[in-house]
Amino acid sequence: MLIKRDAPLGLLLLVWAFSSGCIHITDEIDLVYEPRGGREQLAGAGDVPVQIYVVDNRPVQTDVGKINGKRGEIISNQEVSEFIGSAIRKELTARGFASGDKVLISGDIKTLYNRFEVGFWSGDSHADFVFEIKVEQPKGTIHYARTFQTAGLEPNIQVMRGHNAKAALEQAVSKGINELFLDPKFIAALYKAADLTPP
Repeated sequence: MLIKRDAPLGLLLLVWAFSSGCIHITDEIDLVYEPRGGREQLAGAGDVPVQIYVVDNRPVQTDVGKINGKRGEIISNQEVSEFIGSAIRKELTARGFASGDKVLISGDIKTLYNRFEVGFWSGDSHADFVFEIKVEQPKGTIHYARTFQTAGLEPNIQVMRGHNAKAALEQAVSKGINELFLDPKFIAALYKAADLTPP
């Protein structure tokens, strides 16, 4: 927790309790992905049936940060793999891609984690997102493979709690998904995996 020098005694005692391990708090957060801006429907995308399969290979799959150093976890209420898979599906649907099993997007989450950095009067919430995406045909031919690494920042925070971590985490994920869909090779691979010519 971040405090000022002139903080009242009660607050100082509370901070001392946190730092001494007397209080252990778990913050649960609901991560949300909302596409921002318009999306153009792509020609022929309805003829590209896509299945999404995302795995979470992080050591601790429910933990997305710490509240106070090593004490107090920040927990995602939904599975991170489902959250990322849903974000990819939203972007595909917005562009007109169909759901099906002709093309497989496989995702591998390496990192999704928030850390707090303490400053003199305030601090920052930093989130890191690392994930690998592949576009494959059911028979196993890989048409696309790339690893993305993005970061989110919630600056000038006063408390190390879940809502500040949530803002940074969502920002990192939004940047990562945006980079994926801005890659023309990724879009082209979806068509190629469906045996179609990219528009």
